[in-house]
Amino acid sequence: MTLGKYLFLMTMATLLCWGALALVVFFVDPEQSGTVGILIFYLAAFFAIIGTASIFGFLVRYFFKPRDFAFVQVKNSFRQAIWFAILVVIVLFLQSKGLIAWWNLILLVLALAVLEMFWMSLSKQ
Repeated sequence: MTLGKYLFLMTMATLLCWGALALVVFFVDPEQSGTVGILIFYLAAFFAIIGTASIFGFLVRYFFKPRDFAFVQVKNSFRQAIWFAILVVIVLFLQSKGLIAWWNLILLVLALAVLEMFWMSLSKQ
């Protein structure tokens, strides 16, 4: 797959996910739909954030490090977009339950940073 085709498909999929999230926000009543509606909200937000962060992360890498291989930049930006989406969705969930605190955020960021470092150390072997 060429880089242009990847960016086009990722952009279209991301726009679709943002559209799905908008539909859920405007048309799904969380009290009537129950767990299913809330799960669909979190999944739509997760995939929309992954797509947006992945595209943005790749573009930043591409313009600031143009000598690196594009597939490495895509792989790294996608992996880090997943970590970022996990962070945002967990924070949204904690906020919905009234459990958010500054120390929760620090622990969550540290845990995800350790996972990223572990993943990076595995890929360098």
